[in-house]
Amino acid sequence: MTMDGAGLSQPQPPPPHEQQQPQTDPASPPQQQDNVDREMQDWLTRDEQLGDTYLKEVERTVENNVDCIKFSQRIRNLMAQSMQKVVMVKLLGRPIGH
Repeated sequence: MTMDGAGLSQPQPPPPHEQQQPQTDPASPPQQQDNVDREMQDWLTRDEQLGDTYLKEVERTVENNVDCIKFSQRIRNLMAQSMQKVVMVKLLGRPIGH
């Protein structure tokens, strides 16, 4: 605390180790985060397309090996959901979906 000419004390800033630092992640600047978001969306889109292709291939295999089985849309959706739960996708070491 210092005294000014009027006899009033003025507060001094806290020591550097007590000052609060802004809570920013230096590893993820906004531009880099946007790139990660775009890449993640691209991966998810590709995964959906590959999942649809894989599901159709599984359907064909089962239908060709067992006569008279036709999957309803409900069963197809259940199979797709079950396959999605099996795969955990990681981007840059962080889980982004399953």
